[in-house]
Amino acid sequence: MQAPEFNPMQELINKIEDPLQKQLFQNMIEAQQQNKSSKSTNVSLQKAVKDVKQLMATCKYQQAQLEGLSENLQVQQNILSMAAKALGACSCLGLYADCTACLGKGKPGTFEIDENSFNALILPLLTKLKATIVDETAKTTKVNGTDNHSINNN
Repeated sequence: MQAPEFNPMQELINKIEDPLQKQLFQNMIEAQQQNKSSKSTNVSLQKAVKDVKQLMATCKYQQAQLEGLSENLQVQQNILSMAAKALGACSCLGLYADCTACLGKGKPGTFEIDENSFNALILPLLTKLKATIVDETAKTTKVNGTDNHSINNN
């Protein structure tokens, strides 16, 4: 059993004989203790408010980042959808067996090709490839007036 802690104010109050004065001093001591506790609570509350404000600022920043990512994802999904339509494919390009739209069977050429998407994405590539092939063919067929392939094969 621990010995009671010595409290000089309590000892002083115990010496007061008048019950009203005794109660008055008791109330004053309790008010002081509550005030000390209140200051400690106030400091803790101020820190909590500061922490909450910091968390709210962080959340606001992260929300803005998330919205930017969501917008970027939407743009990328639109591009993929357009490319898939240009190829006559599902947006998964037939790569995912668990695709709910095609069950992995929507590879390029499976569906009808969207002409606008094809003309925007595929036709410029084919045009460039054709020009390159024609250019390379012209170079290989006329080397010193002879067929380059026949020279290489002899």
